[in-house]
Amino acid sequence: MTDIFAYNETAPLLFTHCYFWVFFALVMLFLCPLRSKVTMRNAFLCAVSLFFYYKTSGIFLLILISATLLSWLTGRWIVATRYKKLALATGVVINLAVLCYFK
Repeated sequence: MTDIFAYNETAPLLFTHCYFWVFFALVMLFLCPLRSKVTMRNAFLCAVSLFFYYKTSGIFLLILISATLLSWLTGRWIVATRYKKLALATGVVINLAVLCYFK
């Protein structure tokens, strides 16, 4: 059971594998009853997306979470400050720097 949730570098979850289509079918099966509950559906899709990214990329999930958190904090900063252009430029520059470093 722990093999299902662990990242395996030699066998990542890819679109071309049967495991992906089973995973996709299970996600759709659990997603359908959540159609009217928007918050629960979004939380479920976020959790499943993070799990899928972890299964395909392993530890790089931390970079994705960091970039997402940084963008969210930048958005909060833009709303709260008078210096909106500075806040936006800072967020964009930091995100591009992270992208350039890891690409």
